[in-house]
Amino acid sequence: GKMQRQFDAKDFSPYILHRLDYATSGLVLFGKYSRDRAKLEGIFGDEKTTKTYIALVKGLPYPPHGVITKKLRARTGSELVEAVTSYKVTKNLPGKIVSLIEAVITTGRHHQIRQHLASIGNPIVLDDQYGDKNFNRKFRITFRIGRQFLHAARLQFLHPFTQKETIIEAPLPIDLQNVLKKFEHI
Repeated sequence: GKMQRQFDAKDFSPYILHRLDYATSGLVLFGKYSRDRAKLEGIFGDEKTTKTYIALVKGLPYPPHGVITKKLRARTGSELVEAVTSYKVTKNLPGKIVSLIEAVITTGRHHQIRQHLASIGNPIVLDDQYGDKNFNRKFRITFRIGRQFLHAARLQFLHPFTQKETIIEAPLPIDLQNVLKKFEHI
């Protein structure tokens, strides 16, 4: 697509190594050379790889840090597979209406963080599939945000070529920063 066209004149053709949900912002990794594809995709199959997300959730999760291990449906077929999400509340915003959390996953099941947080009663703000519809409607009007508050912030992995521990981070985008700024004035 658009990414490939930017590199038409170069000696490589970038390809995406993993996906984010449509309404999730953040980090996406690309490979350069097709000969490296299997090794690079292996990063996401390695249990030492951790993906850290920042999310705003409804309510205040209890306990304020924990591990959710509810099995989820596999991407293909209907059997349930292991899925582990650990989370911690990083900021409880005024009124305890919402909490900012950090969620870390090693597996990457379909909508894993979204399903897991909803399963403990703290769905992601503006998640239109697993969220609280009435809550979302009010939140959208008050905070003028157009998508779910979920951001892929950090990726930590063992680089397959350098064998070095590698960390890549993506700052919180402006639309999500603006929501948090509004809380400072409440």
